[in-house]
Amino acid sequence: MELTYHPTIPAPDGIPLPEKTLWDKILVQYKPEVDTRFYNGYLKAVDQISLTDEVLTLGVNDQHKREWLQDRASNRIRQLASGIAGRKIRVEIIYVGDMW
Repeated sequence: MELTYHPTIPAPDGIPLPEKTLWDKILVQYKPEVDTRFYNGYLKAVDQISLTDEVLTLGVNDQHKREWLQDRASNRIRQLASGIAGRKIRVEIIYVGDMW
């Protein structure tokens, strides 16, 4: 069973909170820079698929959104990812179809 917690409600004693992903950390920094429609319509539709030492793979289940993000947001996402990780990170945005 997967446990999720509301960020403002503390976890029950003895149960660790899930660690934030790099994508979660990117969203915190990116949100103040963009308009609400872009954040809610595009960025919140993205999931972190994997993270290696060099590559952050993000997935989205809409091909149009994937292309739009690749063309207009991938450079900023890469900058934020590299800054948070403290090393150069390449970002790949993939179409995941109906997997999610």
